[in-house]
Amino acid sequence: MRIALSPESKFKLIACNFFAALLVNSLITMGHLAIIEYVFGMSVFAKTGLILVAVILSNAFSIAMGIILAFFFKGNVETKINKSLGTVMVMEFLSGEFIADIPGTIERYCPIVNRVLPSTVIKMIFYRLTAWEEVGDLYINFAKLAIAVVIMLVVSAMLLRSESYESV
Repeated sequence: MRIALSPESKFKLIACNFFAALLVNSLITMGHLAIIEYVFGMSVFAKTGLILVAVILSNAFSIAMGIILAFFFKGNVETKINKSLGTVMVMEFLSGEFIADIPGTIERYCPIVNRVLPSTVIKMIFYRLTAWEEVGDLYINFAKLAIAVVIMLVVSAMLLRSESYESV
């Protein structure tokens, strides 16, 4: 990562890259939601402001998690991608994307996992916004994601700051 060689603030560089990716990813996600709303006729934008916050926070979490995983996983780019995909697939499995009964089973035996697993939190945010009239613990879930994003970005900046290249 050549960013480590830059004289600029490491947090500034990570933040700029983060927000550029966030803008693009959020626009793509909003495009997908618009297709769901207008092509398939499913009501997605009934709570437009909250949907926009959910899209931005979930994309922000995904990008920040990608940054932090890139720092923690060692190896070449392909190895890091494979390890990151494996991590995401396990989280998706536990959130019920493959077997719908998994979150219920986890809730019965170890409910804390459903409260802290990001994929389950994001899934519940969108489920609440599109299927239920009452938003319930939506704002708590928003706060969980926002805090996790800030922590991951700060840790990433600290890790990048301590990174050095011996070949330079």
